[in-house]
Amino acid sequence: MTAPRRPPEAYVHGVAAPVVVVPARVCAWLERHARLNQVRIENRGADAEVDAVLVALRLAALTWRSTATGSPVAVKPEATADLNQWLSTTQAADILYITDRAVRLAISENRLPATQVNGRYRIRREDVQHFAQPKRPKQHKEKPNHEFQRNPRWPPRRTDPGQLRRGAQADPI
Repeated sequence: MTAPRRPPEAYVHGVAAPVVVVPARVCAWLERHARLNQVRIENRGADAEVDAVLVALRLAALTWRSTATGSPVAVKPEATADLNQWLSTTQAADILYITDRAVRLAISENRLPATQVNGRYRIRREDVQHFAQPKRPKQHKEKPNHEFQRNPRWPPRRTDPGQLRRGAQADPI
């Protein structure tokens, strides 16, 4: 159901003149959060190749937004949905198949952008779609691979019953 995570090298193609392939969902994310559309407008005409690439990113973002899921055929319940539509925490929870409490927790942890209107959270449908995408797992520090070494003092050695305490010698007969 979700696309497998790809390494960064999978998006770079070519050796002599490398090219980066950017998925449409990522284009939509960049346009919204990195204000790519504003950069495109402000730098229009500065460089023809840059203009062409920024327009291509814009077209990919618009195409992804028009399908709401990034697939060629939109899912039926989402097909008529406008991505600028505001959702309540309960509606977002229904789409994400989680509780509204989990949605509020994600908002409080800044993992899901939301706007508060009259004390109620409102979430953009596009942000819900981005939140639903698989996240990159956190990288844990790898623990050093130590071989098991036996403690030389464990288990304690059995002492000779004739020995009263360690180091003491038995009385000569």
